[in-house]
Amino acid sequence: MAERFFAAVSIAILRRGRLLLLRRGPEERTFVGHWEMPGGAVEAGESLPDAARREAREEASVAIALGRPLHFGEWTSRRGRFVHVVYLATARGRVRPADGMDGALWAFPADVEGLPMTPKERDAVKAAFRTVAEGRRSR
Repeated sequence: MAERFFAAVSIAILRRGRLLLLRRGPEERTFVGHWEMPGGAVEAGESLPDAARREAREEASVAIALGRPLHFGEWTSRRGRFVHVVYLATARGRVRPADGMDGALWAFPADVEGLPMTPKERDAVKAAFRTVAEGRRSR
């Protein structure tokens, strides 16, 4: 049987040096209580940028100005092989976490250290903050 293949996106939504994180609520099947950037699976026929915009709307109720890809990851799980792309973005408006999310936080780098998140998510979050720091140094 052929290995199943999945594409997923996350969005590093930045505002004034802070990164939007959402906490997974008790309705979620996995990683309840973990913090993550908005994101999810790319649907059939959908481009990666369109998936990022849709996930930002669905999970945080925000429209985003999508920037460049920031981080790439891949892994294999029981479900199949995953490729993950994280995009930089900015957003306007008030964040309203979707059903299934238990909270929202605009986090500075120091805020993230004690938060529960998967190692892959932590790597992507660190990449987002590195990009913010590099942007400040280049000004």
